[in-house]
Amino acid sequence: MNYDYLTSTVKVSVPTFSESKTEPGTVFFNIQLEARDNKWYIEKRFSEFDQLFNGLKNAYHSLPTIPKKSFLFKMTEKDLDTRRIGLEDFLRKIVVRNDLMNSELVKQFLQLDKNAS
Repeated sequence: MNYDYLTSTVKVSVPTFSESKTEPGTVFFNIQLEARDNKWYIEKRFSEFDQLFNGLKNAYHSLPTIPKKSFLFKMTEKDLDTRRIGLEDFLRKIVVRNDLMNSELVKQFLQLDKNAS
C-alpha cells in the first residue's frame, strides 16, 4: 500500500541525541515520527542529514537549512543540543512540503514506506 503523502500529516521531533555504544565519539540524533496511528523511531548521524540535504539541494528550491558542519573533534553537550534543535527544525520544515515528502530521498530517510502505510 502506498502512503498518501499529500493528504496525511507526519509529525516529527528530535527529542534527544545519544553517543554510540559501539563507536565512541559518534553521536546519533533520535528521531520520533508519527503518521496516522503509527509511531516509530529512527537514529541518524549528522552526516546522514547532510547527505539528505545535499541530495535534495539540486532538485528543490528554497530548502530549509541544516546546522553547519563542525570541525571540532568533540562537541559539547550544548553544541549538540543546538544542533539537535536545528535538525528538528529542518525536518519539521521538510514534512510540511508536499514536493519534498514525495521525494524518494525523504521517504527513505524517514522510513515512510516501511512505517507509515
